[in-house]
Amino acid sequence: MEQINCLNFCDITSYLQSKQGAEEILSLAMKEAGYETCERIYLGSSFCGKYFIQQSETNMKEWLQVCKEYQIKVTIVIPTFSEGDLEQGKKKVEQLLCLGDGIIDECTVNDYGMLFYLHQNHKIAKNLGRLFMKDYRDIRYQEYFQIPWKLKMFTNHMTQVLKECDVKGCEIDLTHKLIDLSDVPEGVTVGIHAPYCYQTVGRICEFASISKPIHQKFRADDYCDEGCSNGMIQYHSQEEGIDYLRCGRTVYFKHLDYQLKGILKYRLIYFPIDMKANSKV
Repeated sequence: MEQINCLNFCDITSYLQSKQGAEEILSLAMKEAGYETCERIYLGSSFCGKYFIQQSETNMKEWLQVCKEYQIKVTIVIPTFSEGDLEQGKKKVEQLLCLGDGIIDECTVNDYGMLFYLHQNHKIAKNLGRLFMKDYRDIRYQEYFQIPWKLKMFTNHMTQVLKECDVKGCEIDLTHKLIDLSDVPEGVTVGIHAPYCYQTVGRICEFASISKPIHQKFRADDYCDEGCSNGMIQYHSQEEGIDYLRCGRTVYFKHLDYQLKGILKYRLIYFPIDMKANSKV
């Protein structure tokens, strides 16, 4: 089974770049992942439209320059936007694609609207993001977590959408101990997110509420100042012996002991969130 080495800096870029430059971050992340080479970097956000829109142009230019020097391709990951943020989100997408002309060669989308928008307006490769994968995920239920799992996303309708929009890839989380990928359509590249699986994500961000008075806390899609870039929340369940990380709107659990079957080649998209959780940079 052939593995293509990739790194995912989505949702943690701002924090990491407040500590080190992009080149140093790349070197540390490759060391943590155990990579000798890296073929692709993912930038943007999988889960937060606010974070995506507020990404610094200066930071992005630095990453694009490093990727150009090291001949690393870049995937821009686009989250779902609220109706109020949609126009700003589309402008940010256009800005990033313009900045990364020649380096950004694909986009990962997380909803049908953005998929069709890119298909109609840009000749760029497209992946289905993690939010297209609706499979149940909860490591607390071990009798369920341990069973072999076949992806449920490739329905007849989805297969038709893949053809209509010329989708080249899909990204998945390791929701079970063994994932059977034999139903992935021919010609679709699979990206495996590791070592963390996202367990849940919501529209209300705890970090965005920290500095607000009580009557303004916990509002969906509220304005934020990237409080998630200043820290994260770690949970430990003594009863189940499970550790969780909350980064922005999303809760993750670590999953290292997994198996794949039914596929010959895949991307391993390593998420170096431990560089943030353990303050290694």
